[in-house]
Amino acid sequence: IGIVTHDYRGYEGCIPSVCAVMQRLARAKSVPQDYLYYGIPSPWLQVKCMKVLQYFPTPSDPDYVRAETEVIHHVLTNTGTVKNVNKNNALHAVLFEAVNLVTNLDLPNQKSLLTESVAALGRFLDVNEPNIVYLGMSGLTRVCAPDTIEAVQSFKDVVVDKLNDADISIRKRALDLLYEMCDANVATDIVDSLLRYLITADFAIREELALKTAVLAEKYSAGNARWYLDVALKLVEKAGDFISDDVWHRVVHVVTDAPELHEHAARVALEKLRQNSYEEKFVRLAAYFLGEFGHKLGANEPPFGYAKLLFEHFKTSSPQTQQIILTALAKISMHPGADDDLRTRLGMLFRQHASSKEVELQQRAVEYFVMTNVGGNAERLRSVMEPMPEWNTQSRQSKLERSLATQNAQAADAVRVNKARSGGAIAPIAPPPNDTAEPGTPIPTMGIADLLGGAPVPNVNGNVNGHGPAMGGEGAPNGAAASPAAARWGQVRSAVVDPMSDLLSGLGVHPGQPPPAPPAQPVMDPLAASVAPAPATAPPQSNPVPTINVADCLKKLYAQDNGLLYEDPNMQIGVKSQWQGTQGRVMFYVGNKSPGTLTDVALELSGGVDGLHARLAALPTQLEPKKQTQVLLELAAAGGYRAAPGLSLRYSVPGQAPVQVPLKLPYGPHRFMQPWRPTNAQEFFAKWQEASAGRSEGRVVTVAPEIARGGLAAIQAALSSVRMTPLPGIDPNQKNLTAGSYAKYGNGGGVETYALARVESDANNPAIFRVTTASTDAGTAIGVQEAILSQLLP
Repeated sequence: IGIVTHDYRGYEGCIPSVCAVMQRLARAKSVPQDYLYYGIPSPWLQVKCMKVLQYFPTPSDPDYVRAETEVIHHVLTNTGTVKNVNKNNALHAVLFEAVNLVTNLDLPNQKSLLTESVAALGRFLDVNEPNIVYLGMSGLTRVCAPDTIEAVQSFKDVVVDKLNDADISIRKRALDLLYEMCDANVATDIVDSLLRYLITADFAIREELALKTAVLAEKYSAGNARWYLDVALKLVEKAGDFISDDVWHRVVHVVTDAPELHEHAARVALEKLRQNSYEEKFVRLAAYFLGEFGHKLGANEPPFGYAKLLFEHFKTSSPQTQQIILTALAKISMHPGADDDLRTRLGMLFRQHASSKEVELQQRAVEYFVMTNVGGNAERLRSVMEPMPEWNTQSRQSKLERSLATQNAQAADAVRVNKARSGGAIAPIAPPPNDTAEPGTPIPTMGIADLLGGAPVPNVNGNVNGHGPAMGGEGAPNGAAASPAAARWGQVRSAVVDPMSDLLSGLGVHPGQPPPAPPAQPVMDPLAASVAPAPATAPPQSNPVPTINVADCLKKLYAQDNGLLYEDPNMQIGVKSQWQGTQGRVMFYVGNKSPGTLTDVALELSGGVDGLHARLAALPTQLEPKKQTQVLLELAAAGGYRAAPGLSLRYSVPGQAPVQVPLKLPYGPHRFMQPWRPTNAQEFFAKWQEASAGRSEGRVVTVAPEIARGGLAAIQAALSSVRMTPLPGIDPNQKNLTAGSYAKYGNGGGVETYALARVESDANNPAIFRVTTASTDAGTAIGVQEAILSQLLP
């Protein structure tokens, strides 16, 4: 096998001998007792015979073809499932190699053998043994192709049921198989099934599920564009936190290219916003639709109405969403029916954010204010805000499909089989791209479910622990292509898009994008004191000066899922995180910015935390120049706790002393909080009394100037950013604000642990507030207060 793997030419004379051995074993003729394994004639030799034949072209001699066909037919029709596990393994090894041989040869009765292969694999789906079910679905995924798809589709209902299987590996394989078997005949049924499953799908599979649903809906929407739009809107609304921006960008592209969808898109978006759909990515999509197509709603929906609705969502949205809403509002000000009163009101909004600390938001606000409030500029704005031209999606490959093409090895194998079935050699699989994954690529998991198994789990390192216009990147819809702000949309360095963008610019990923300038007064890491010092035997450390304000980055990461954690002249660490229930996944993007190889590289957790189970993957000890690697941290909250463990970064630069940098992680208990809204004030204060009996933490603070200027609205936004649900109107004093959330620690079935907050204002000083948190768990009360203060203090 090793020889013919490289080149089969010159070894064609082996085929007769291999066929003879294979026939003898399959028919069990004259096989010595020593070669029987649970009554099976030398299954390992059968597997090798079938494997070696896959490297040769289909024999031209009909006798050899007949020999191969007879053996394959015998295996496919006579292999079942028995109680003995070892015998099962041997039988199934032979069966799967026979299926592989069918798919790699161009046999006269190919279709008949393929149908038999599908039937044999399909029988596995009804077995109660999870491993056998998994093998059956894996085999069906591999053989699914145009000439077998109809046979595979006969198992559609069974596979849909497997989406709810207790074993997550079977659920993932069921998703892969449904994706492969989908065609125009069953697309509606499969997409509807995936949408229903999306509501209950677990965290580890939801991102891939949403991506595949979006691709299938677009791929098979010919002649039914409205169906695609309805599916896409439901998808973005239900799975917004688990989809990349590429998904809603693609919806924008498709709808923009279909004029018959414009009015329907705007109307559905408006209805959903009126139903209080607060999912961020849906709000971005709805803002784009209303800004571009709102004028097609007719006189019954005046611009003032949907502009006011967008403004309500603007107040509670993230800066990235606010940027898109600002552009939409600027376009709405030019819609038929928009009067000077609306433009004046919008001008007040633009002026209010002209001094925003978010550079892109400030830029847009300034430009839109000048255009809407300076004489003679309204007409210029009208020309700038012309509807977007068509994207010509028919001539461009979908970025979503490109993402799926390299998402996992199984998908690549299935694509390879589909394209190679015309006979002859198998096309080689394209190597995966180097360096970083494309934005939106799902984060892999090491199996987070077992982190909640009770005892702390040792990690790989040996540590044991308890956008329309604003997003940038390829394919982003451009809501104001002709404005100066629009010209800068693709250049804004945003940690949400790519926390390693300045590192990658040297590799040509983002050409022309300059690295960020270091602050005028570099700030040393203020968190070093919170981590134990290095042992006395360690060599002397020589830590470089960070090129970012580490404290500011940590403050942002308390509220944001993506951003920079640390950066110095040699090393950069970006972060992308995802959260659901009591589980979280954090991907560290560790990059070497220096021109030389970094050695002795290590990223380790320091200190265990009762209540929080953590596992950190291993980091390569060497990092090549201008290269980046990814390290996964998995977190599971089994109980209340105060703060996440510390993180220690170590590396060595040739010719310099080793570097060791202690870092703090912003993943306190607030990350696992869920919204809580009491029905009245009495319910809140009853819960407050109950929580205060556990632990109550109060602190009088002087808030940051921008918080003081913003008043209660800024306090409310700060609370929301750390997953505390603001409850305006609950406190009898209208100048005070309350908030509440809860967590179900453990596997999600535990007792609800409430975390409540009360922010009381000082009547004499608008910058002074008393922040009090209460919880039945002491650690949770302290941790939540720390998260709140991170957003309030300067």
